[in-house]
Amino acid sequence: MDYDYFECKIPCNKDEVASIEDFMLAIGACSVTFRDAQNTAILEPKPDEMPLWHELEITAMFSKEIKQDTIKDKVKAQYPKRDINIEKLENQVW
Repeated sequence: MDYDYFECKIPCNKDEVASIEDFMLAIGACSVTFRDAQNTAILEPKPDEMPLWHELEITAMFSKEIKQDTIKDKVKAQYPKRDINIEKLENQVW
């Protein structure tokens, strides 16, 4: 498979978002996104609000120059009781 990036997904609750995001960026993530883990809609937030779901999945994207095993080991060491999923992102023609 031809790929330039891989992603690391980790579940969390909304109180942990900032610390996990900071950790992922500190170990080399080039982007971090949040996704609802329970399929709960947030509709029409008020101006200047950034509501978050109670249960989330954080996805951090890394360049393939960083070894997947290195990221997995660091994330597992920091969050040993979490299910961590690492997946290569196949290059696509857009």
